[in-house]
Amino acid sequence: MIGNNQSINPWEKYEEEYLIKNYQLLSKFEMKVFLNKRTANAIKRKMFRMGLKRTQIEGHNIKIRLQTGSNHWNYGGRNTTEGRKKMKISQRKRFESANERARMKEIRSKQIFPKINSSIEVKIQTFLTQLKIEFFTHQYMKIEHGYQCDILIPSMNMVIECDGDYWHGNPEKFKGDKLTEKMIKQREKDEIRTKELIKKGYNILRLWEYEIKAMDINEFNNKLANQNIYKV
Repeated sequence: MIGNNQSINPWEKYEEEYLIKNYQLLSKFEMKVFLNKRTANAIKRKMFRMGLKRTQIEGHNIKIRLQTGSNHWNYGGRNTTEGRKKMKISQRKRFESANERARMKEIRSKQIFPKINSSIEVKIQTFLTQLKIEFFTHQYMKIEHGYQCDILIPSMNMVIECDGDYWHGNPEKFKGDKLTEKMIKQREKDEIRTKELIKKGYNILRLWEYEIKAMDINEFNNKLANQNIYKV
């Protein structure tokens, strides 16, 4: 399907020039805003075919900028070995105090960190926008095992989680030896959070990556209409 689209929509010269000019500075998701008829994966493949490969430092700079902004103290460089040792000693001394540990735990429980939308999250957000359903992304859920949910729909009191097949250990895809300890722990964490949210009165709709990729807006709307959600 992708190959067909590329033959129908060949890359224009201005698009290639844009990639050459910006690949060292912008992520593929940021470049997709300008190259709006290209997917992030198509941009990645085109960069590979053109031989546009970022250095480790360039990739690091993009990651830091996306997470914290270009004014972050570590933007454009890395700490020396000596500097990292000093930071470790300083942080260790700081957290020797029980009061300081308790204070930081309280602060972090209320902190919302920047989070980049995954491609499957963007697809569900697009469906919701087309259906004219108001939603919020990456809201902090105040439960015992607090976290940032993928999508919150206040009018339906619903949380939608877009679970990556690999990172959340999809049982349809990963069984036996393919199931890692990290996947098992993430599944357990997901189950705990789901139960805690339901006890708080939320409806939970969990969608696997493979489902979302194959889903159209009508299928998604049916899941919402039929209340295809988790129950206690």
